[in-house]
Amino acid sequence: MARHENGGENDENKDIAYWQSNIDWLLERFPEGKYVDVIGLCKAAKIEGEDGIKDQDYSLNPGRYVGVVIEDGGMTEEEFKAEMLLLSDELSILNAEAKKLEEKIADNLRELVKSWGSGK
Repeated sequence: MARHENGGENDENKDIAYWQSNIDWLLERFPEGKYVDVIGLCKAAKIEGEDGIKDQDYSLNPGRYVGVVIEDGGMTEEEFKAEMLLLSDELSILNAEAKKLEEKIADNLRELVKSWGSGK
């Protein structure tokens, strides 16, 4: 790999890495090299039909059609919300269990301290 005197990659290698990352990104989303709707990126909107351009009052704002993807998980906004609701419910259950365990530990410690005080 060619390097500058300061030890960094030269511009050509940076360009190659940049374009390769773009190629990888495209191949991940379009593995067969053909157009497909990708949530959060692109959608071929129809004029008629549910959520079509006519239903959107002829607005061409892309956000009305392409949707949103949470990039880190590859989830749609709806999937993310559903996942967060499930996790929130699970957290509530775990917090309730933790509270019971905390109370049990405190009771056990009180009993232990009492037993020391009584000389058992």
